[in-house]
Amino acid sequence: MIASQDVLKGLYQVIYEKVDSSVICFWDNLGYACKTWKMKAVVLAQASSGLTGVDLLKLKLKDFNEGLIEVLDKKTKCKKRICQLKLVRIKTYKEFTTFISEEPVNAIERYLKLERNDPQPDDALFTASRADRDHLFTVSLQQAYKNLN
Repeated sequence: MIASQDVLKGLYQVIYEKVDSSVICFWDNLGYACKTWKMKAVVLAQASSGLTGVDLLKLKLKDFNEGLIEVLDKKTKCKKRICQLKLVRIKTYKEFTTFISEEPVNAIERYLKLERNDPQPDDALFTASRADRDHLFTVSLQQAYKNLN
């Protein structure tokens, strides 16, 4: 059974409110460790969504853009932009839905604006270089994580 978008938004809202205060420290500290918007966006998106590296790197720009939605934060009464992704996991071929929270969405948008040349909808969301259109390799992601230590 696939839940409706309203049900999923409600589920996200409950989860976000429960972890919001404990996650703020993680996001703030991570900002100092990452030297590029791309790396910050990758780490935040993966931590927020729970996606494996392989599943994250297969995302296309259109997946991200089509998943952008607004939810109401009940605490602050402000609207927040998040990304709802409906994907098929590469390893198991099972359909699932996951979310990327507001901070990673902002980081991805900054990365696309500042570190990419004219990204197109069918381009990989995360690429190896500014002008590249293909996906970043998993090995590159692993090396980037090692460099954070």
